[in-house]
Amino acid sequence: MKSLNYAFKNSKMAFILYLPDLFIFLIVFAPVLVFLKATTSGNYYSIHFTVDYIADILPQTRGLSAYGVVFIFLLIVYLLTRLYLLTGVFSKIAGKGGKCFKPDKKDFLRFLNLFLFYGVIFLLVFALINLPFKKLIENTVNLKHAYILGNIKHLLLYIFTLVIALFHTVARVKTIKQSKLSFFSKPKNTIPFFLYQIAGFIIAVCGLFIALKLAFFHNYLLLILSFVIFQITLFLKIVFFIASYRAVA
Repeated sequence: MKSLNYAFKNSKMAFILYLPDLFIFLIVFAPVLVFLKATTSGNYYSIHFTVDYIADILPQTRGLSAYGVVFIFLLIVYLLTRLYLLTGVFSKIAGKGGKCFKPDKKDFLRFLNLFLFYGVIFLLVFALINLPFKKLIENTVNLKHAYILGNIKHLLLYIFTLVIALFHTVARVKTIKQSKLSFFSKPKNTIPFFLYQIAGFIIAVCGLFIALKLAFFHNYLLLILSFVIFQITLFLKIVFFIASYRAVA
């Protein structure tokens, strides 16, 4: 609990990491949500939101290709901004000092290298898990078995994502402390790390689920409530993630 207490006491760090998330939500996802809500207004999908809805709205999205380009650009800006702020947050967590808004530029470049390195590892692991399961699911006649295989695939992906996140976090801490790139290091306090990561993930998923349920009601107060709930859970997720970083520092 020491790491969680640390994260709550230093909630300023969580707020700093929350700002890019709020920005990407307001600029990118909020307009998409408004579009989806507008297309469901007064029809069957406003009550029963099903997968068939996607097929029905595709003809209406042909003019959104330019928006897709803007989305990709904003996503790149978001990732770089968040990585820059994470560099400052890890400097604080590792006891190096400095300001979260003004991290060492060399540390930022090292963090960028680590991000690309572990990103490639994640893509390889994703491919190794996804491709075999995709073939198994496609060749499965029984829908129940296909559903079970799909859940097993998602569980394995999440477990390996947690393991990769653990080594990535430890590498970032050691890189800050030594002021040089360190791709691998023996992790410590792995159980608290996993517990905080899982707790943050569950909070975020629950918040998203509730927010989406409320957002499709034709009531602006409920729409505002869905936004507030999602933002609170998003902030709490970041707090728990910072606790996980602190646990292995």
